[in-house]
Amino acid sequence: MNKTERKEFMKEADRIIQKLANVLVEEVDQENSTALLLYVTAKFTAGLLLGLQEQTGEIDIAEQYTSSVKELMAVGIHPDIIVARCDKEIPSDIRKKISLFCNVEPECVFDNLTAPSIYEVPLWLEDQGLSRQVLKKLNLPWGKEPDLTAWREMVGKINSAKGVVKIALVGKYVELHDAYLSVEESLFHAASALGAKCEIKWVDSETVTPENVKKVLKGVDGVLIPGGFGLRGIEGMI
Repeated sequence: MNKTERKEFMKEADRIIQKLANVLVEEVDQENSTALLLYVTAKFTAGLLLGLQEQTGEIDIAEQYTSSVKELMAVGIHPDIIVARCDKEIPSDIRKKISLFCNVEPECVFDNLTAPSIYEVPLWLEDQGLSRQVLKKLNLPWGKEPDLTAWREMVGKINSAKGVVKIALVGKYVELHDAYLSVEESLFHAASALGAKCEIKWVDSETVTPENVKKVLKGVDGVLIPGGFGLRGIEGMI
């Protein structure tokens, strides 16, 4: 992304934030409301903080997390809970600074650690007491502890998977993997349930011909052809 594109991107982001702020200010009375604003920050990596240190001579991690919150507050959005993306647990002194600068209670600042699996994140947040704070902010009673047994078992299977199954996914939109995100996740969970990891071989259906199909699909354990629209790449799918 060049400077011009970045400038346009930031301009559009500011426009969206302002529009969101206007809706929230109009619709949400934060003094007497059952709505809750939960803000997930960007992750400030070691590389980024090192770059900041080179420019400023020091690193104020709390400031990096609170700067974006200040921008929201400036347009009328006041988060109730802050979930801070990070690689390591936020030290207590930094947590207090975030709490102070963002005008939220210390117990409403949560670590959102980089996890080996995204499915571990809900467990980590629950262990920190996120659901309790959500209910508290919404003035809802706390009942019994949530039963996450099935979820923990799923995470356990994901982490203990050993075998590998290779699946060729043949489609016309494979350059954009997100187009098949639901299919990709389905394969991931199916493999995990069987104690295996799924390795996807992305195959552009436009490149598949009767002459090269054996070579293209060599070594895979299965072939999956998701639906598509239009005639482009249909011959390769067939």
